[in-house]
Order: sequence, then structure tokens, then C-alpha cells
Amino acid sequence: MRKNIWMYQWGCLINASAYFVDPIFTGKKQKESFFDGFNSAVWLLALVNAGMGFSVSFLLKYFDTIIKGFASCLGVFVTTLLTWVIFSVEIDASFLIALVIFSCSTYLYIGKHNDDLKQMDLQRLKSSQDLGVASANLARLNSSLALENAHNKLSSNKVGI
Repeated sequence: MRKNIWMYQWGCLINASAYFVDPIFTGKKQKESFFDGFNSAVWLLALVNAGMGFSVSFLLKYFDTIIKGFASCLGVFVTTLLTWVIFSVEIDASFLIALVIFSCSTYLYIGKHNDDLKQMDLQRLKSSQDLGVASANLARLNSSLALENAHNKLSSNKVGI
């Protein structure tokens, strides 16, 4: 959070200084207002980008960066497919190959087989814990045998005296 504040603070400072210094170096008259020339399309673009920023912050807060990467790829593919449908732009083979790779990677990351893999990992962990308990018991047994041997040696030394 603090890094974002610093980044936006410097961005505002640099852009504001460019706004006021630009007319000095270019000789152009300064605009009537800062928002001069903004139309409804520009405001819509600003709102869409703000919404995208909120959605990315939501993704990063509740998920991880891998999910953000998948969401970004999905956004590119949806945008391209809508462009194909609305504007009849041709889709080439590289896009289709990328779509197949994205689909396969999404399936590998989110697919049902991951539940089976988690179960196998839990079984391995449980068996390794069982081995750990068994080795701990073996270590206790060895230490008790060593104590018994030491006790027997001490007893035999006392008898021999």
C-alpha cells in the first residue's frame, strides 16, 4: 500500500510539473483547464481502467499472481475473440496455438486431477510422518538399549572390584 502511494505521488508530481513547464519550452498557450479536450470516450476509458485496477487489486488480495496471469491471458483472448466477432478481424495460427497452450495450462493448474494429486501428497506425508514416528521410536529404543548396556557395564565393574 505504501509503495503504491509513493508511486502515485511521484507520478502526480512529475505530470503536474510537465503540465506547467510544457508551455514554457514549447511556446504554446496553456489550456483553459486541465480537463480541456476530455470527451465522454476519455472519461469512459478512465472509468474502465479504474475498474480494472480494482479488479487486479482484488485478484492479488484474495488469489496469487499465477491467477492474475491467467486472468490477464483470458482478458486478451476474450478481447481478441470479441474483436473477431464485432470487427471481423482475422485470427491467425499463432493466436490459435496460444489459445491451445493457455487452455492446457489452465486445465493443468485448475483441473480435477489436482484433487487426486493432493490426496497422494497427503498419503505420502502421512507415511513419511509414520516413518518419522517409527524412526523416533527406534531412536528411543536404541537410547534405552545404550543406557541398559551402560548400566550393565557399571554393574559388572562394581562386581569385579
